[in-house]
Amino acid sequence: MLTSLYNKFRCADIVVFSLCLCLCSVSLITLYLLGINGISSKLTSGFSRKGIIIQAAAVLLGAVIYLSLLTLGGNRIRRLSLPAFFILSVPVILTLTPLGITVDDDSAWLYLGGGSIQPSEFLKPALILALSFVLSSK
Repeated sequence: MLTSLYNKFRCADIVVFSLCLCLCSVSLITLYLLGINGISSKLTSGFSRKGIIIQAAAVLLGAVIYLSLLTLGGNRIRRLSLPAFFILSVPVILTLTPLGITVDDDSAWLYLGGGSIQPSEFLKPALILALSFVLSSK
């Protein structure tokens, strides 16, 4: 079992992954220090402790997604790239309907279950994967 896990994760670039986590840690510490010193309220509309927790959760979620994609393998990701692109295009199209809301003069948001999301952010990696699939198959 350990051998199969090793084979799945051996293609991971540990140096880049570690550097990304270090940069994310530095940014979280910076946000925390700005919040403690009250500087963030002078620079922006403020950044609360809840915002820092959300940022930390986003970093952890990104790391989990990265490690999950490593276990799928390149061929499976390649096969899933086009369906993922078309599925993730649907919420972007829904922003043009009455389900779409405007946040900070940007009408590309959806209100879902007590919170709002910007579906175009999920579409960006799917677009990159889909274009990679199309270009590699030509």
